[in-house]
Amino acid sequence: MAAAGGSVQAFAWHHVAGVYDGTNITLYVNGQPLAGPTSASGFAPNASAPLWIGGTTAVTDPSKGSQQGFDGLLDELAIYTNALSADIIAAHYGAATTNNVDYGTQILSAQPVGYWRLDDAGP
Repeated sequence: MAAAGGSVQAFAWHHVAGVYDGTNITLYVNGQPLAGPTSASGFAPNASAPLWIGGTTAVTDPSKGSQQGFDGLLDELAIYTNALSADIIAAHYGAATTNNVDYGTQILSAQPVGYWRLDDAGP
């Protein structure tokens, strides 16, 4: 899925969440919907294939194939089996920007199936 609209500042911290509810995908940046809901017909998570996060299909180096990574850092990565509501996404962003000490508690309260702190500097 390609999302358009809004703007993201380069070389800055951003809270990003993608929500798939079984039919639509919504992309949130800094607690607000950037795009969506966008119909995701034909999309289905594939449990037997690697999860590609932060990639692009732009070919900048033919020796690396059609998918390229991105020049950024991931921190506080969480994966859920259910679609989080806009209110929960906003609460996660709020905790990250106003109560970073308890951010992990906020994330865990939504019961992710995986959560990786990765220990990068936050906002």
